[in-house]
Amino acid sequence: MAAVGGSVVNGNNSGDLVGLVGYISEFRDFIPQQPQGFVRNLPTLNISYKRWVFEKYGFFDPRYYPQEDLVFNYNITAKQEKILFIPEIRVRHLHRSKFSYYIGHQKNIGKVTAQVLRILPLPGSRIAKNRILSISIGLFLPIVKYIRTVKV
Repeated sequence: MAAVGGSVVNGNNSGDLVGLVGYISEFRDFIPQQPQGFVRNLPTLNISYKRWVFEKYGFFDPRYYPQEDLVFNYNITAKQEKILFIPEIRVRHLHRSKFSYYIGHQKNIGKVTAQVLRILPLPGSRIAKNRILSISIGLFLPIVKYIRTVKV
């Protein structure tokens, strides 16, 4: 096993709606209600890699910050390495509470995620490679993310 990690819990106050939106938009796939099992990706805020992983595959590519973990994890799992998700391993994350900071961060994440989706065959890559599709479908992305979160 190359790495093990866990879930992300919202560390913001319950009345912090901007923080809650940040939590859901960034970490909905890593909430404690997700089942234990092998996954293709975990965020760096709650993952521990074996040293040999970095010795064998190198380090995170800073060109893809803040999605460098997604690229790194994709590359190692594509080579049959395993990442184990254990939801009971929890970390609390404080999210941006100021709306303008949240929007700025989301713009950066969106820009880099589009770059990553153009080079890796991940869900959404067909959309990211087509400018017209990405603009038209991108308007509905928050709704899709919300529906996926509610299903959990």
